[in-house]
Amino acid sequence: RSRELSQKVQALQVSIFFLTAVLAAASPLGYEAWIPIVVSIISFFTGILEFEALSSQLRNVNQSLESLRNLHFWWQSLSMVERRMPSNKNELVASTEATADSEIS
Repeated sequence: RSRELSQKVQALQVSIFFLTAVLAAASPLGYEAWIPIVVSIISFFTGILEFEALSSQLRNVNQSLESLRNLHFWWQSLSMVERRMPSNKNELVASTEATADSEIS
């Protein structure tokens, strides 16, 4: 999901950047009629980024992935006896559920 979100955000940002350059070149080249169309497309792409909150979603997903990786490393570092302790199992479940909840918000 992180890769998919990253690609969407990057595609929209690159499109906005490119269209802004087109907008800057339109007037000197004599394409004044295209300026409102390009501005509306830029506004549309910007609206998608803001309405979907793609940057926030990407940040949340990346933070959740990092948290789960750290949790996995912690779990792997425990001995077999430590893994069977209820306190460690509870910590694993609680941390995983907290990470899942934080990704959604």
